[in-house]
Amino acid sequence: LELDTKSSQNKIGFRTHNTFKKDLFLDSCINIVTETSMLYNELFISEKIFKPILCYQPFIVLGPVNYLKRLKHYGFKTFDKFWSEDYDNLDYKDRIVSIVDTVENIIKDVKIKTDKDNNIVYDDEMKRILEYNYNHYKNVFVKNVYKRIFR
Repeated sequence: LELDTKSSQNKIGFRTHNTFKKDLFLDSCINIVTETSMLYNELFISEKIFKPILCYQPFIVLGPVNYLKRLKHYGFKTFDKFWSEDYDNLDYKDRIVSIVDTVENIIKDVKIKTDKDNNIVYDDEMKRILEYNYNHYKNVFVKNVYKRIFR
């Protein structure tokens, strides 16, 4: 399934502004973010994590060691109340295995509710985290980034 480059005419030098597929977010309940690098533990937080944040969607991150810890450092909340995030501390091979186990446990244990229109309904605690992350990104994180860039 080609997601990132399907609408792009230039398959080699496409940009991220044209890779957002809203319907994929509407038809899914959890986003598995595959970050730019995980093998060499280069901690780089890219636009990939902000797509689920801006779409009010919980996420699991396949990224470098301590990625979630760094997100928390920047003031974001993660979903350790709902599933294990122990994968964040593991080396890359063990991290992949742990993430697969986490996803399997979510599929097995978490009952996803939908409303009459078949929209996904999160419980109140998860909704608060999703709303917090969205507002934190828009009102705090972005402003602080611009302050650092344009000093």
